[in-house]
Amino acid sequence: MSSDSRTELVKGRIRGMFRYLVLYALSEGPAHGYAIMKKISEIVGMDYVPSSGVLYPTLHALEREGYVRSFMDGRRRVYELTDKGRAELESRIKDIERFVRSVRRVHAIARRMGISRIMRLAAFIVERDIEVPQQIVSEIERRVKEIEELLRKAIADAGYKPPTEPE
Repeated sequence: MSSDSRTELVKGRIRGMFRYLVLYALSEGPAHGYAIMKKISEIVGMDYVPSSGVLYPTLHALEREGYVRSFMDGRRRVYELTDKGRAELESRIKDIERFVRSVRRVHAIARRMGISRIMRLAAFIVERDIEVPQQIVSEIERRVKEIEELLRKAIADAGYKPPTEPE
Protein backbone atom coordinates (compact mmCIF):
# COMPACT_ATOMS: atom_id res chain seq x y z
CA MET A 1 0.00 0.00 0.00
CA SER A 2 1.40 3.40 -0.95
CA SER A 3 1.78 6.19 1.60
CA ASP A 4 -1.11 7.96 -0.20
CA SER A 5 -3.24 4.87 0.43
CA ARG A 6 -2.20 4.79 4.09
CA THR A 7 -3.05 8.47 4.45
CA GLU A 8 -6.41 7.85 2.78
CA LEU A 9 -7.01 4.90 5.12
CA VAL A 10 -6.42 7.13 8.16
CA LYS A 11 -8.58 9.89 6.65
CA GLY A 12 -11.25 7.29 5.88
CA ARG A 13 -11.22 6.17 9.50
CA ILE A 14 -11.52 9.81 10.54
CA ARG A 15 -14.50 10.28 8.20
CA GLY A 16 -16.18 7.23 9.72
CA MET A 17 -15.75 8.63 13.23
CA PHE A 18 -16.15 12.29 12.34
CA ARG A 19 -19.58 12.86 13.88
CA TYR A 20 -18.25 11.45 17.16
CA LEU A 21 -15.15 13.62 16.96
CA VAL A 22 -17.46 16.63 16.63
CA LEU A 23 -19.39 15.55 19.73
CA TYR A 24 -16.09 14.92 21.53
CA ALA A 25 -14.81 18.37 20.56
CA LEU A 26 -17.98 19.94 21.95
CA SER A 27 -17.72 18.01 25.23
CA GLU A 28 -15.59 20.81 26.68
CA GLY A 29 -18.28 23.38 25.98
CA PRO A 30 -19.90 25.43 23.22
CA ALA A 31 -17.78 26.43 20.23
CA HIS A 32 -18.07 28.00 16.81
CA GLY A 33 -17.12 26.15 13.62
CA TYR A 34 -13.49 27.23 13.33
CA ALA A 35 -12.84 26.37 16.98
CA ILE A 36 -14.39 22.93 16.43
CA MET A 37 -12.14 22.35 13.38
CA LYS A 38 -9.08 23.35 15.40
CA LYS A 39 -10.12 21.17 18.35
CA ILE A 40 -10.63 18.12 16.12
CA SER A 41 -7.18 18.69 14.64
CA GLU A 42 -5.74 18.81 18.19
CA ILE A 43 -7.69 15.71 19.26
CA VAL A 44 -6.50 13.66 16.31
CA GLY A 45 -2.98 15.00 16.75
CA MET A 46 -1.88 15.16 13.16
CA ASP A 47 -1.83 17.52 10.20
CA TYR A 48 -5.52 16.85 9.63
CA VAL A 49 -7.83 19.84 9.70
CA PRO A 50 -11.40 19.12 8.67
CA SER A 51 -12.75 21.31 5.93
CA SER A 52 -15.81 23.46 6.41
CA GLY A 53 -17.39 21.37 3.65
CA VAL A 54 -17.21 18.36 5.97
CA LEU A 55 -17.81 20.07 9.32
CA TYR A 56 -20.91 22.14 8.63
CA PRO A 57 -23.00 19.40 6.99
CA THR A 58 -22.09 17.17 9.95
CA LEU A 59 -23.09 19.87 12.44
CA HIS A 60 -26.37 20.42 10.60
CA ALA A 61 -27.11 16.68 10.61
CA LEU A 62 -26.26 16.43 14.32
CA GLU A 63 -28.53 19.38 14.99
CA ARG A 64 -31.42 17.84 13.00
CA GLU A 65 -30.93 14.60 14.94
CA GLY A 66 -31.02 16.47 18.25
CA TYR A 67 -27.40 15.84 19.33
CA VAL A 68 -26.35 19.50 19.17
CA ARG A 69 -28.10 22.84 19.16
CA SER A 70 -26.84 26.15 17.86
CA PHE A 71 -27.30 29.77 18.76
CA MET A 72 -25.93 33.06 17.54
CA ASP A 73 -23.23 34.79 19.55
CA GLY A 74 -22.73 38.11 17.83
CA ARG A 75 -22.03 37.21 14.21
CA ARG A 76 -20.96 33.64 14.92
CA ARG A 77 -23.07 30.54 15.16
CA VAL A 78 -22.06 28.56 18.22
CA TYR A 79 -22.80 24.87 18.74
CA GLU A 80 -23.24 22.94 21.97
CA LEU A 81 -24.14 19.42 23.01
CA THR A 82 -27.68 18.58 24.01
CA ASP A 83 -28.45 15.97 26.68
CA LYS A 84 -29.04 13.50 23.85
CA GLY A 85 -25.63 14.41 22.39
CA ARG A 86 -23.90 13.93 25.75
CA ALA A 87 -25.59 10.52 26.13
CA GLU A 88 -24.51 9.48 22.62
CA LEU A 89 -20.96 10.64 23.31
CA GLU A 90 -20.88 8.76 26.61
CA SER A 91 -22.11 5.57 24.92
CA ARG A 92 -19.27 5.77 22.35
CA ILE A 93 -16.49 7.32 24.45
CA LYS A 94 -14.34 4.17 24.66
CA ASP A 95 -14.51 3.66 20.89
CA ILE A 96 -13.68 7.31 20.27
CA GLU A 97 -10.72 7.32 22.66
CA ARG A 98 -9.40 4.03 21.22
CA PHE A 99 -9.70 5.50 17.72
CA VAL A 100 -7.90 8.71 18.73
CA ARG A 101 -5.05 6.74 20.36
CA SER A 102 -4.73 4.59 17.23
CA VAL A 103 -4.58 7.59 14.86
CA ARG A 104 -2.05 9.34 17.10
CA ARG A 105 0.18 6.24 17.16
CA VAL A 106 0.05 5.95 13.37
CA HIS A 107 0.91 9.63 13.05
CA ALA A 108 3.79 9.35 15.53
CA ILE A 109 5.26 6.41 13.63
CA ALA A 110 4.80 8.21 10.31
CA ARG A 111 6.52 11.29 11.71
CA ARG A 112 9.41 9.24 13.13
CA MET A 113 9.87 7.47 9.79
CA GLY A 114 9.75 10.73 7.85
CA ILE A 115 6.50 9.89 6.08
CA SER A 116 4.93 13.15 7.27
CA ARG A 117 7.68 15.15 5.54
CA ILE A 118 7.14 13.19 2.35
CA MET A 119 3.39 13.76 2.50
CA ARG A 120 3.92 17.52 2.92
CA LEU A 121 6.12 17.53 -0.18
CA ALA A 122 3.53 15.48 -2.09
CA ALA A 123 0.80 17.91 -1.03
CA PHE A 124 2.97 20.84 -2.16
CA ILE A 125 3.37 19.19 -5.57
CA VAL A 126 -0.36 18.48 -5.89
CA GLU A 127 -1.44 21.95 -4.72
CA ARG A 128 0.78 23.60 -7.34
CA ASP A 129 0.01 21.06 -10.05
CA ILE A 130 3.73 20.32 -10.53
CA GLU A 131 4.45 17.67 -13.16
CA VAL A 132 6.96 15.20 -11.71
CA PRO A 133 9.13 13.55 -14.40
CA GLN A 134 8.45 9.83 -14.92
CA GLN A 135 12.09 9.01 -14.09
CA ILE A 136 11.64 10.50 -10.60
CA VAL A 137 8.23 8.80 -10.15
CA SER A 138 9.78 5.42 -11.09
CA GLU A 139 12.65 5.92 -8.63
CA ILE A 140 10.22 6.87 -5.83
CA GLU A 141 8.08 3.79 -6.59
CA ARG A 142 11.20 1.58 -6.42
CA ARG A 143 12.23 3.04 -3.08
CA VAL A 144 8.71 2.80 -1.65
CA LYS A 145 8.73 -0.92 -2.50
CA GLU A 146 12.06 -1.28 -0.65
CA ILE A 147 10.63 0.50 2.38
CA GLU A 148 7.51 -1.63 2.23
CA GLU A 149 9.66 -4.78 2.22
CA LEU A 150 11.56 -3.51 5.28
CA LEU A 151 8.31 -2.80 7.13
CA ARG A 152 6.88 -6.21 6.20
CA LYS A 153 10.06 -7.82 7.52
CA ALA A 154 9.79 -5.85 10.79
CA ILE A 155 6.17 -7.00 11.16
CA ALA A 156 7.09 -10.63 10.45
CA ASP A 157 10.10 -10.47 12.80
CA ALA A 158 7.72 -9.28 15.53
CA GLY A 159 5.70 -12.45 15.02
CA TYR A 160 2.81 -11.03 13.00
CA LYS A 161 1.55 -11.78 9.54
CA PRO A 162 1.93 -8.64 7.39
CA PRO A 163 -1.36 -7.35 5.99
CA THR A 164 -2.19 -8.19 2.41
CA GLU A 165 -2.60 -5.62 -0.31
CA PRO A 166 -6.14 -4.38 -0.87
CA GLU A 167 -7.73 -5.52 -4.12
